[in-house]
Amino acid sequence: PYPSDPAKAKHPLAEAGFPNGFSFTMPTSNGRYMEDRAVSEAIAAYLGKVGIKATVQPTEWGVYLKMLAEKRTGPVFIIGWGSGLFDADVLVDEFGCKVTYSTYCNEQVEDLILKARGEANAEARVKLYNRAQEILLEDAAFAGAYQPAALFGISKKVGWKPTIGELIFLWNAGVR
Repeated sequence: PYPSDPAKAKHPLAEAGFPNGFSFTMPTSNGRYMEDRAVSEAIAAYLGKVGIKATVQPTEWGVYLKMLAEKRTGPVFIIGWGSGLFDADVLVDEFGCKVTYSTYCNEQVEDLILKARGEANAEARVKLYNRAQEILLEDAAFAGAYQPAALFGISKKVGWKPTIGELIFLWNAGVR
């Protein structure tokens, strides 16, 4: 939803006191997600076009996860985000002010999400989540990078059907 316009992006940087950009280290997972290091390097290259020098630092997953929890990753980080629940409630775990892996805090968003979580009326719940998502978009709270494809091997010897989400249930799998 955000068009690429490096020239336009330089103006708010200058207004924020960074007319020549700035530098930072961008820790990234390395091997946890498909092409995570390459994605981080591509993000760094895009940032470089507006004068922001991001030095990508590949980090072992356990160390990286601890850095995320301790909010030591810096202004830009990469993390997988998905849900097998197909419910907007996943926002509660990603964008709350006191959430372990969140560096974003907007009390209005948090209030909307928590109200939606407790709302029994489906239409009212959708309206609350929609408003929360509008604010997240306005705030540029995150930028989706890519959606990896789910690939499964098949065999005539195994009876199993994947779900449409990222969860893999094997309770219905069996040998034919």
